Amino acid sequence: MFKMKDFWILLILALTLASCDAMLHMTYAVKNKSLNEVKLFVPNFPVDSLPHMFGQRKDTIFTLKPNEEIIVGIDSKIDFPWGRKNIYRNRPGICGIKRISKDIITTLGCSEKEWKYKKGQSWLKLE
Repeated sequence: MFKMKDFWILLILALTLASCDAMLHMTYAVKNKSLNEVKLFVPNFPVDSLPHMFGQRKDTIFTLKPNEEIIVGIDSKIDFPWGRKNIYRNRPGICGIKRISKDIITTLGCSEKEWKYKKGQSWLKLE
């Protein structure tokens, strides 16, 4: 049978576990693994010094040198401290990013096929 002391311990444990949410952020990064420069069109890129979620946004074109990387977006969610991968499952990548070559514009995908989760970030590697 339960004693009154056991009841209070279980109640405190349940309240502690229920209130252990955290504000999680996951960044989306692109890395140029090729030997050539790559031009990227990124829609809705944050352009001012405010945090990514609250700042002004505009469509931007970047030139990435070989082995250069850039953060192209951020997503946030309230979840358990270990739940950052849930953000990736809901939105693996940034949609609308385009690779610009001399005559060809290629739209890059935004699924788990193209974007990979590693160390709390979602990565798109261009080769």
